[in-house]
Amino acid sequence: KAMLAAAEKDRLDANRLYIEARKLFVISAEKNNVAAQHTLAAIYINGMGTPVDPAQAIKWFERAAQQKDVKAMTILGNWYVTGNHVKQNQPRAMELYQTLADLGDAPGQNHLAIMYIEGIAVEQDLAKAEQLLLQAARQGLPASQSHLGQFYMQGHALKGVDRTEALKWF
Repeated sequence: KAMLAAAEKDRLDANRLYIEARKLFVISAEKNNVAAQHTLAAIYINGMGTPVDPAQAIKWFERAAQQKDVKAMTILGNWYVTGNHVKQNQPRAMELYQTLADLGDAPGQNHLAIMYIEGIAVEQDLAKAEQLLLQAARQGLPASQSHLGQFYMQGHALKGVDRTEALKWF
């Protein structure tokens, strides 16, 4: 019983610290501090010292995304594609991934390529997908390298099936 009581006291102490910290993070986040915005989003999505509040998490990730923060745009894009923590909004995900791709972010290029391959929120465009996969694969992103290898192996590339090129990427 003593261990349970000590654990409960520790949990309450941590909860109290999160409540105090959240107040400070809000001040900093409102001054456009991206790290504070990320921390607040994590606090709200995980319910640390507060009830779980996806709307608040999204609010702070969106604020960070407005500042072209790669991590926030990636998280939001993934949430909007899947409908996790937010109403599914694939056009918004597409917009975020396009911004990431324009910034040269390899995972963003890969996500955008998948949307072009699958025709999610955009008309299917295998040539555009190939271009994006190449950009990300050349940056060393394993997922894009694998997708590109499959792309060439299955003949989706502009030049059709190219097993030699496929093997370069596997």
